[in-house]
Amino acid sequence: MKNTLTLIFILAIGFISCEKTVDSETNRWNSNQASLKRLMSEYPNFKAALETQLAEATQIFKVAADLPNEEARIEMMAKANNTARPTYVKQLDGMDKKIEQLRESIVELIDGGGEKELLIAGVKFNNAESVIYEAKSYLSSVTATDKYQAEQVVKKAVGKIDRMTKSIEDRLRTRKRQLKEQEKDLTL
Repeated sequence: MKNTLTLIFILAIGFISCEKTVDSETNRWNSNQASLKRLMSEYPNFKAALETQLAEATQIFKVAADLPNEEARIEMMAKANNTARPTYVKQLDGMDKKIEQLRESIVELIDGGGEKELLIAGVKFNNAESVIYEAKSYLSSVTATDKYQAEQVVKKAVGKIDRMTKSIEDRLRTRKRQLKEQEKDLTL
């Protein structure tokens, strides 16, 4: 009974803390603006598309500031924040993390195997570094002047990294499965 009450209390606090407020949406707005400006400097060939996103979002945010009803203001501020962070912006913003995760998977692949696994890991490492280079080069070589071009360019670059990550994770799962089978055979 006590555990159930504790769980309900924790869930209630979590629900309340997730509730949108003017302050939370304002903080989110400030973070989104900073993120867009940082991305403009990191990816100058996306600057036009990112500036357009920011301008559209700013227009919505200004409308929100003039609304007398707090609930409507919060809703409009959330809309501005969502406009400021469409999928391609989130993906650009998460690109370094995706690359880091890919490299961590490669390290895990290298660390856990014998001579044959090390050879496979070496090939996967070379392929992954090649894919990372291609994705970064593609992102820096194509100019995206609007949201639609940006979505297509980022989707293609992210797709390359995702496919490579999946390939490495598949190899890791296969190796783990083989190790379990070997352990099972040894116990019999």
